[in-house]
Amino acid sequence: MWWELSSVFDGVRDEYLGWRNFKNATGEWPFWSVLSGVVSIPIVVAIGAYCLVAALQTRRLVLIYGVLFSVVACGAIVWYLIRRAACVADVARAKRKAGQRDATITQLESFLR
Repeated sequence: MWWELSSVFDGVRDEYLGWRNFKNATGEWPFWSVLSGVVSIPIVVAIGAYCLVAALQTRRLVLIYGVLFSVVACGAIVWYLIRRAACVADVARAKRKAGQRDATITQLESFLR
């Protein structure tokens, strides 16, 4: 059980350090990435749970397994797209205000991944 908790802690720490490195490089916090990092997983899990419960109520095994597979696959894709869109939005926002700092787009994106 300890390795699961340390893995979660390391993930949260690395996410924060990336946000802080982005702030140090651009002068402002990556607002959209922070917002998507906090909100995206609960929203995706809630929608997935709703779909799965609706499928479980039908008691059709083929439908249940199909929805289970679809919820996991679609949830992962939607989560990635939300995070990617937030990264692009933050980089674009930082580049608009980047008169005082010099950072490349790939360097800024690497902080947010």
